[in-house]
Amino acid sequence: EKSGGGENQPVGTVVLYEGQTSAVCSNFIARMPVANGFSPRFLTYLHAELYAVRINTRSIKQNTGIQNLDSASYLTEPAAFPEVEEQSVIAAFLDRETAKIDALVAKKERLIELLHEQRTSLITNAVTKGLDPSVAMKESGVEWLGEIPAHWAAIRMGRLADVGNGSTPSRDNAAYWVDGAYPWLTSAKINDEIITSADEFVTATALRECHLPKVCPGSVLIAITGEGQTRGRTALLEIESAISQHLVYITPRGSRLQAGYLRRYLESRYLWLRSESSGAGSTRAALTCEFLRWILIAVPPANEQRAIAAFLDQATARIDALEAKIRQAIDQIRQLRTALISAAVTGKIDVREGA
Repeated sequence: EKSGGGENQPVGTVVLYEGQTSAVCSNFIARMPVANGFSPRFLTYLHAELYAVRINTRSIKQNTGIQNLDSASYLTEPAAFPEVEEQSVIAAFLDRETAKIDALVAKKERLIELLHEQRTSLITNAVTKGLDPSVAMKESGVEWLGEIPAHWAAIRMGRLADVGNGSTPSRDNAAYWVDGAYPWLTSAKINDEIITSADEFVTATALRECHLPKVCPGSVLIAITGEGQTRGRTALLEIESAISQHLVYITPRGSRLQAGYLRRYLESRYLWLRSESSGAGSTRAALTCEFLRWILIAVPPANEQRAIAAFLDQATARIDALEAKIRQAIDQIRQLRTALISAAVTGKIDVREGA
């Protein structure tokens, strides 16, 4: 890869093409034919080691937002090579050992997928069926919702909460940003889940001239645009703040709807929200305030909403902690993989039979 990359993944990844037919590549890729006397598999592992220790970054030039690898400069970097027969032995060894490591990583990643499924099921069941399995049920009248506890109601969100959008003051106007003290949030903050701070601040002039709504604590924020995983995600706001046009605030009116319960309810509908805003026939996928006001919510009594939210906070915290441990284990395994490749291609270990 000679053009692309980013801060956390610099340009310069090398892969081996093993297709059965000839192929062409884009201008973002440099083709490197392998000379006689060299093993393509060994060279792939060698470049992986060079990438891991960031040798490639010495040949990166960046004048715009895209990184460009000076491949001529990169290929002048010195490296040590055994004879081609030993290159093949090293490559075969690494093929076997990395395959075992990759299989272990795949199992752990599958475990994370199962935890996500368990988490979603737990939340969905709690916000649609409640915590008491013996309670009397009734038909909700909504196909996907099915039966809900008999003492619950199904109500449009717009009847229970104020729903509104934010905006972004012009970046070209210093009066809107310099020495700003009022919190202003972008959709990136949605990943905090519980928002207690801001990364950017606007001025009183911006609040006044740009008609920015002041969103109060106890509101739920939802990201409404984007093709990545952000669109449809929600967070609970615990500070007063303004928001960008890529976020919508949902502020419950009175005590009929509890924000903690609402966040979990919308979290259970994440995939549905993304599907409904998939942008079919348009150029950009997005949710709208009107659509969010129209959504039906299964509404328990306020005290039951608080109990459900507290239960889910504890249960999901346990699942999230377990996922974090698994991800940490995956990182450690991948570090061992990198270390193994490094040791083999630099001769720190001898993988020849009988060595």
